[in-house]
Amino acid sequence: MTGAVRLRELRADNAGNSAIVFALLLPMIVGGLALATDFGMWRMSGQRLQLAADAAAVAAAHETYLTDDVGALQFAAMGMLHENGLDIADATITINTPVASGNHAGKEGVQVSVTQRQSHFFSSLLMGGDVDLTREATALIIEPTEPLCILALDPTEPAALNVTGTADVAIPDCAVQSNSIAENGLELNGSSTLTSSCAYVSGGVYGEANITLNSCPAVKTGWRRASDPYDDLDVPSGIDQMPCETPGHGPRRTMTMASGRYCSDISSNGDLTLESGGTFIIDGVTLRLRSANASLVGENVTIFFVNGGTIVLPNGGFVDLTAKTTGEYSGLIMFADRHTQPTDLNVQLNGQADTRLEGALYFPNQTVDFVGGSSSDSGCTHLVARQVNLTGNSSFTNAQCSALGVREILGRSGVLLSAS
Repeated sequence: MTGAVRLRELRADNAGNSAIVFALLLPMIVGGLALATDFGMWRMSGQRLQLAADAAAVAAAHETYLTDDVGALQFAAMGMLHENGLDIADATITINTPVASGNHAGKEGVQVSVTQRQSHFFSSLLMGGDVDLTREATALIIEPTEPLCILALDPTEPAALNVTGTADVAIPDCAVQSNSIAENGLELNGSSTLTSSCAYVSGGVYGEANITLNSCPAVKTGWRRASDPYDDLDVPSGIDQMPCETPGHGPRRTMTMASGRYCSDISSNGDLTLESGGTFIIDGVTLRLRSANASLVGENVTIFFVNGGTIVLPNGGFVDLTAKTTGEYSGLIMFADRHTQPTDLNVQLNGQADTRLEGALYFPNQTVDFVGGSSSDSGCTHLVARQVNLTGNSSFTNAQCSALGVREILGRSGVLLSAS
């Protein structure tokens, strides 16, 4: 009896049950607190990692304002990661340009992926091992919508795009851009004026009060450099094997040039006519109009300048040239070889008020002094040069460039941090 009573008493006694339950639950409670603590720390670490990746992607994208060198972009990104407290030696970093993956794969921009191993400070006994945190950022390069009619390629020269004197330059339906990072990369001085849709400069502008813009509220300074629109083209192969031609002479000082290579100076005081549809190689010599009464006329032509060859129209002669509308060099009236043309060889284009240049003029190594200009009859006039000096009244237009086979020139503008 006594044993049975004792057993019933023990069964009825529930003192200490809570302690037992607590002891059983304690590992789960501690583990949960440890996981919550570690999760909070991982979240904070992930946020810091994301901010560092964002800053690195934007910094590298902005570096493209100055260079297209992938190594320089990577250096900029790594430097920004370091500035944001990331131990680069303890992280796995991938930098891609253009964007390599995600919704924007293949687009122009910079993608930065950062992986860093995080320890389980409190929950390591439960889970073991470390956790890899990965964060990714994508900075896109956004193209401006306004096409360019004038582009100065020089990256550092002051007044790389210069409107001077009493020049009145009208470019109502397209924009201008200077790639120079100088504080006066775009400069207007004297009483000169410029009217265009927009104006972009990688550096700064001097004389902005003399600029009227139709589509932009102000000159866009600090802008990303525009790419050379013809950097994929070279002069035709084998031209150094072509025979040298000489111009034909007609009555009253008229001259004609057949399609071909010219190795002796060409100087005209009268009418100079280029063979329609021809290709002309000015090889180490000068094509010159010597009189304001002289003229240079050619339809569907391309003129190449190599080995220091150049053109000089110093006295306001009449010029009427149109580019070919088909073929590899479609839309190009003049094309200077970037490999053999010296930078100190200026090009002088001094036309009359009714000069017509229908197509693109391309002098990537040289300064073009453009005095006087294309008439309102021109459906398309583009000028791309290392430096551009506009010293006379002139007009440029983009109106019929597409129909005439002239490449569209688009600058590259801002940086947009985007979700991957």
